[in-house]
Amino acid sequence: MDKLSGKDFNRPQYQKLLKKCGPATATRYVDLMLQKIQKGEFDATDIITHTLSLEEGSHAYSIFDKKEDNCIKVILKP
Repeated sequence: MDKLSGKDFNRPQYQKLLKKCGPATATRYVDLMLQKIQKGEFDATDIITHTLSLEEGSHAYSIFDKKEDNCIKVILKP
């Protein structure tokens, strides 16, 4: 049984599914990076390629996911 979803992915109806996952270690560094940005030790603007409104969130996700327009990091503003 898959512990995350409770599904038995060995059953025939699930055989054509591909499951991929990995640890999201980025959250471990959020506080450290925020401190470095506030101290001026790291300039986050180097990686921000797009700034869009919150209403454009769906579009922002799409261009990030497809790596369109050389998208690296999107900032959403309310």
